[in-house]
Amino acid sequence: MRGRTQGQDADPPRHETLYTELFEQSPVGIALADERGLFIDVNGAWCRLLGRPVDEILGRSSRDFTHADDLDDHARAGSMMAEAEDGVAQVEKRFVRPDGSVRWVLMTFSSIAGPQGQPWTVAHAQDLTTRKRIESALEESRAELQLLATTDPLTGCLNRRSWDDAVATLVAETVATGRPLTLGLVDFDGFKAFNDRHGHAAGDAVLVEFAQATHALLSGDDVLARWGGDEFAIALPGTTPADAIELAGRLGEDLPGRLACSVGLAQLRPGESPLTCLARADRRLYRAKATARDALGLQGVVGSVEPLEGSG
Repeated sequence: MRGRTQGQDADPPRHETLYTELFEQSPVGIALADERGLFIDVNGAWCRLLGRPVDEILGRSSRDFTHADDLDDHARAGSMMAEAEDGVAQVEKRFVRPDGSVRWVLMTFSSIAGPQGQPWTVAHAQDLTTRKRIESALEESRAELQLLATTDPLTGCLNRRSWDDAVATLVAETVATGRPLTLGLVDFDGFKAFNDRHGHAAGDAVLVEFAQATHALLSGDDVLARWGGDEFAIALPGTTPADAIELAGRLGEDLPGRLACSVGLAQLRPGESPLTCLARADRRLYRAKATARDALGLQGVVGSVEPLEGSG
């Protein structure tokens, strides 16, 4: 080992040679640090983890090579050893190599006595980088599957199943707090003709742009879902009738050509189910579409909302 003193025999005993070979040939990184936390010996696997030759490691602390976000975990290793019944502590952290690449490692620390009884530390470092990459890829796959299961793939809005879950939560909050909840349906006027004239790709682009613009108008608690085709559903918790009507008038302001949208809104009544409330909004939507059938631009929007206090 590199920590050997000059006064030792030139021809060490066989068992010492064996331990040296085990130290050097271990596939797991092994390091010895003194009472100041500075390396006094490291094996080849440790050097490979850090991507550095031994002379760039000896005399330095593991902290010097630790990712900045993991320094707090690194600092807790000493107290963890002191608190552990067996005196062994484990920490997952990242080493940063000279080229900026990162290696995840599982560090295992234990304390031994130095030549004069000083508290030295033995550390083993197992490379976790491949495992971490696999775990990250699996997590990304799970997130993608969750996204596909809950959202509309074209617009990124919630799908109908996720809408049901979100609105059920809003209804429960409305029952508990008494705050108003307005539900609505939004439908494009003349969308089929637009598709026939400009193609389905252009129609899809309109739906995406509308969803993005509407999301920008909504607050954090509001919910937007693609109901199907060119129809969207909207939930506005805590919104007064006047505010809901004002918001509806702004939907679709930037739609291209002769496109406009009609909106039907209904405020949830005590004891009413979301489906019944949406059915009232749907009836208002179709009355609005009949009103706007021959109109241009925003008239379809302006004429889309009836007083929410009505019974229709």
